[in-house]
Amino acid sequence: MRYKKGLKKGGYKNAKKEVKSAKDEEEKYQKSLGKVQRNVVPKVESILSKNHIEKPYYHGGKYNGKAMVHMMDYKHSSKVMDEIAAFILSIPQVDKCPNEEVEEWVAKCKKFSMSLMEFFRLLG
Repeated sequence: MRYKKGLKKGGYKNAKKEVKSAKDEEEKYQKSLGKVQRNVVPKVESILSKNHIEKPYYHGGKYNGKAMVHMMDYKHSSKVMDEIAAFILSIPQVDKCPNEEVEEWVAKCKKFSMSLMEFFRLLG
């Protein structure tokens, strides 16, 4: 069977309408899944900011080494991680991973920061 090159008259317009319809349908579906109404990243960044861990404007608005050193100080990072964990644990269970996983990752982050600080202490 041979196929003709190109589209039938009006085929392009019909195809374009079908693509738009499919995109609209996909958008409706994504909206039906729902987005978590609370903004997790800005809230975590506000916790970091409250603890003097800031994104300096001169560094393109990204965290730099000074901020990370402050974050990795174990006494400080433990408090910060506890605050972040409390926030994440306050999110309804349907919108997040299990509480046990949050607690497990917080413990891992604390251990990691303690190990890094010890490593840098030995170097310095």
